[in-house]
Amino acid sequence: MNTKAINFDDIRAEYGIAHDYDDAVLAAFAENWFRLEDAEWQGFEDSYCGDWQGFNDDDAIGEYLHDLADGCGDLVNIPEYIRSNIDWSAIGRDARFGGEFRAPRLSCGVFAVFRNW
Repeated sequence: MNTKAINFDDIRAEYGIAHDYDDAVLAAFAENWFRLEDAEWQGFEDSYCGDWQGFNDDDAIGEYLHDLADGCGDLVNIPEYIRSNIDWSAIGRDARFGGEFRAPRLSCGVFAVFRNW
């Protein structure tokens, strides 16, 4: 997709997307569709989980899921010796293969993580 021809300000205005999201994140979201007109912009803000670092998309999704589980308190009852051995990259890979998430690369080591609804 040629993102240079896209006016993301028009998309923000039309779909009520906050200006806090930069063009690179919107372009990453649009990568999932063949044509810009097909992108489901109304679901962008619910789909976007943030920018996450990793060596690959599985790492980034795994980092997001780790922070989500940690923030919800799901890891509290797991002993530290087990918690430190959880393979979050593998969990991220499973979530990606299962179709729950995708993570296009924004820059070297940074990925935009999106939920697939």
